[in-house]
Amino acid sequence: MSRSHIRSINNQKGQSLAEFAGSLVILIPMIMVLAYLSYIVADYFIIKGATDTAARVAARYLAMNYNNTAGANFAGNYNSTTYYSFIKIQNVVQSTSQFTNGSVTAGGQFINMQPTPVNGITRVAVQVQYPGGSGLPYWPNPNPSLFGVTLWPFGNQQISSFCVYDVEP
Repeated sequence: MSRSHIRSINNQKGQSLAEFAGSLVILIPMIMVLAYLSYIVADYFIIKGATDTAARVAARYLAMNYNNTAGANFAGNYNSTTYYSFIKIQNVVQSTSQFTNGSVTAGGQFINMQPTPVNGITRVAVQVQYPGGSGLPYWPNPNPSLFGVTLWPFGNQQISSFCVYDVEP
């Protein structure tokens, strides 16, 4: 082998090494961003699913006990949420202050007021909020602003769900 041939092989190895290092400089941050976004999206769906479940259980309990004169009579004290203390979901629903009894407008929006019967049917609604703070981590956690991202549209967001049930006769 001639000396010039050996130099060209060494130059190709050096060039390949430089290209590989350059691609890692681009790929590693992209992989980290994708992993972080996957974590944030998964965390959102876990919290949303848990608040949906808590709202469904609480609304069903409210509908069953709306006119109950022996126990939790919600018709008489509709704003009371102390009866929801049995609903706990680890790291998502921890206190009764996350629940709000209300009603739903004709457009399907939750409002904080006692329901009125329509065509003889009373529909009750319960909203559950994941506010972050008070022992619960904020969403998104960790907040992207910690990494110097200022274009992120979210920061310490509340996640809420509500469920509507017809009052049982």
